[in-house]
Amino acid sequence: MERKAFLRVLAGSVAGLAFADRSVTSWPATQTVFTVASATYYGSAHLERDVGRALLYLATNGGACTEAQHRLSAAVAHFPKQASRGKTLALANLAHVTMARDDPERAVALGNEALMADSSAVTDT
Repeated sequence: MERKAFLRVLAGSVAGLAFADRSVTSWPATQTVFTVASATYYGSAHLERDVGRALLYLATNGGACTEAQHRLSAAVAHFPKQASRGKTLALANLAHVTMARDDPERAVALGNEALMADSSAVTDT
């Protein structure tokens, strides 16, 4: 698939996620989207991280970076305080987009925070 066609498909997918996400933005951070036998598989923090990661490619290839940064920052804030795999991934992606498009000094701090979180991360999907 050529690059322009791929970017159009990706942008349409992200727009669909953003539309579907409108009803979720008012949920508390602890509310889950999918639960089986008292095990949480997907919550608002995961949704913010995944939408932020979808926007990351566009942001690092000339698109607007503020929405990706907003979503990834919200994900970091919504994940529990203890270190987790999901929070570490959100921090690493936030560092990536911040380095590529914004403030390298802040990106280094975010990257270091992701590395520190990774050393004690627990799996949370």
